[in-house]
Amino acid sequence: MENEPKPSNSQPSSTLAFTQDQTTVAAAKTPVTQRGGPATEKRKEYQEARRSNLRTYVCPACGTATKSTLFSGKVQTQGHCGRQFRVANGTVCKCYMHTCPTCGTKVESTKSQGRIQVKHKNAIGRYCKTQQWESAGAD
Repeated sequence: MENEPKPSNSQPSSTLAFTQDQTTVAAAKTPVTQRGGPATEKRKEYQEARRSNLRTYVCPACGTATKSTLFSGKVQTQGHCGRQFRVANGTVCKCYMHTCPTCGTKVESTKSQGRIQVKHKNAIGRYCKTQQWESAGAD
């Protein structure tokens, strides 16, 4: 095995370089097709429909206008105050401020009066032991 002649390259290097150039030129002339075709068009139509369904709401916490596709539910306001608010039938639900009788913390509720149930933290950061109380009216 040691005395066997080593196989020689059958093509000279200039022919090899010429073949590589031909494949590069052929690849450049090949038309490029886009993937997806109809699926890509459907995705674009969906995105346009979603943009057209955007509604503008005013955040009750900070007063900044925010856009959302929701008609009813919780809207998360990213970018300005980070608070959430509820929307029902395209209108922002009004929130009322109530003062906890135990710790004095002001809490939000959708009720203007009656039984208020809110789990909240007091001034030092601990949960208040009072989580519900009767309110005669919003502060």
